Amino acid sequence: MEKVINSILNEVKYVPKCGAPGNLVVFGPNALPILTGSDCSSVIFAAAEYGKGRVFVTSHELYLTNFTKFPKEFSNLWQNIKNWLTKDQIIDDENDIKNIEDFTSSSELIKSAPKIVKWNGSAHINEIFVDQFLKKYVQNGGSVLCGLCPWGQDLNAID
Repeated sequence: MEKVINSILNEVKYVPKCGAPGNLVVFGPNALPILTGSDCSSVIFAAAEYGKGRVFVTSHELYLTNFTKFPKEFSNLWQNIKNWLTKDQIIDDENDIKNIEDFTSSSELIKSAPKIVKWNGSAHINEIFVDQFLKKYVQNGGSVLCGLCPWGQDLNAID
């Protein structure tokens, strides 16, 4: 566990706050909190291994944008996340990272074979797609980067 945390936070001196992050709940034998706020129960980043693949989750979707929008502040962290997710494969951000919204079917996901699937958690994705295809993608060695503000989802549910 310590090895995963150290590899993701290697050479990271400071992580700017993005938006008003919620708190992630981390559970399972292969899941762990990576970064917390001043209160250790406020999990901002979490990571998990599932089958042959890996998942990294942030507690606010702005982190996904800011990883590339503000390279000075996020370059080490962003590179470390990509390295961990892909088990140190070389990543071309333009071609190897695809947004989940770009796929309308599981066959497109499989055919495209992205090294990382990026999921802005506020993007509404069919539960069947997630349960049947995204899980299989990760189990078979795929990587998912998800940004989600948990309390924001509660607000979206109010109509």
